[in-house]
Amino acid sequence: MTFIQNKVYSSENLNFSIDDVPSRVEPKKVLMTTPDYFDIIDVKNPHMEGNTGRLDKAKAREQWLAIKSIYQRLADQGVLE
Repeated sequence: MTFIQNKVYSSENLNFSIDDVPSRVEPKKVLMTTPDYFDIIDVKNPHMEGNTGRLDKAKAREQWLAIKSIYQRLADQGVLE
């Protein structure tokens, strides 16, 4: 399913297939910044609805550290620069 402008689309509603999507070159570098100053101040997508001002900063930091660890491991393996 795909969410577009608060509407849910199933594969039957779409006029293209995954085979129509061109391949892409994966990035070799990742720029990250800590979530220290991040907050939800307005709604940009359906997942933000009802969460304005309700960001769990401790959980955001925990998730950020987890993804940072994964990227660091990929860099150590030579997958990322």
